[in-house]
Amino acid sequence: MRGEPDFQIEDADCYLGGCIENAKKPGMHVTKDDSIRVIKLPPLREVVMAVKILIKRRLPLDRAQDMVAISHQLRIIAMQQDGYISGETLRRRENPEEFLVISTWRSFEDWQNWFNSGKRKELQSKFDILSGRETTYEVYHYGLAA
Repeated sequence: MRGEPDFQIEDADCYLGGCIENAKKPGMHVTKDDSIRVIKLPPLREVVMAVKILIKRRLPLDRAQDMVAISHQLRIIAMQQDGYISGETLRRRENPEEFLVISTWRSFEDWQNWFNSGKRKELQSKFDILSGRETTYEVYHYGLAA
């Protein structure tokens, strides 16, 4: 579905005629009659790239009930944070004590805000004490750019 363009053109016939591809400079293009028309572009927006966080946890079966409760609290609180998109929990087939949480955030900054929050640190500390291991985190972003 085609909506309104992301820019405004002083000469609408030129836009409908397809002369945009003849642009010589940002904000300018050459029309069929070689006159220059100015295109009013919207302000540039900063590109925000979503991130996925891989959280690896070990949940000893004899402490599972307490640890599941903490995991649920973490998820509920995370869902209320600015920038939270989604989360899913996977259990490793070969070792049912190992879990992978995949958490998606709007930006790395949103993830950092959550990661550094006091409530998250408090609950995560309880989780790590019960599991006897430190939780590990890996941050990934979309695309091939660095």
